[in-house]
Amino acid sequence: MTKNSFGFPKLGVLVLSTLLVAGCSAQDPAPTTSALQDDFQAEIETTIALTVGSQDFSLEALQQRGTTEIEILEPFKKEKTTFTVIDLDQLLIDSGFTAEDRVETIALNDYRYADTVQAFLDNESLLAIYENGEPIPVSEGGPVRIIFAESSPYYSVLDAWNWSLSKIELAGD
Repeated sequence: MTKNSFGFPKLGVLVLSTLLVAGCSAQDPAPTTSALQDDFQAEIETTIALTVGSQDFSLEALQQRGTTEIEILEPFKKEKTTFTVIDLDQLLIDSGFTAEDRVETIALNDYRYADTVQAFLDNESLLAIYENGEPIPVSEGGPVRIIFAESSPYYSVLDAWNWSLSKIELAGD
């Protein structure tokens, strides 16, 4: 029987290698992208959904602030959509920001939009936490996103519609 340079029979190394590779493929398959998104969504809904200033909020804590429903023509989907929202203006003030502060809204993908708190106050800014009665999936811009009423001047300022919002903080100049 021929041996390799380590003194092992070549056939034995081949058989052992085959068994190891076969054992690896016998494990459970890797989770699908959809399953990972579902797990991520579930974790976001039960843990921190948004940080405003130095305060962390879960979706439940945001909802406890009091919600209303608004139906708008969603400008990205181009269809009427009902959102469950909280007043972003009041959340900013309650979190210690002043009207003169310049804040930056930051999405999960690091998209950033900066403006003054006064601009948010003047433009009926809303924080959407549900869409058509359901939590907003991350893949659809959730779990939290900024929207504006159709009557707001910022309704047509699409840069301000920050999706998958993760933080609102003082803007660094």
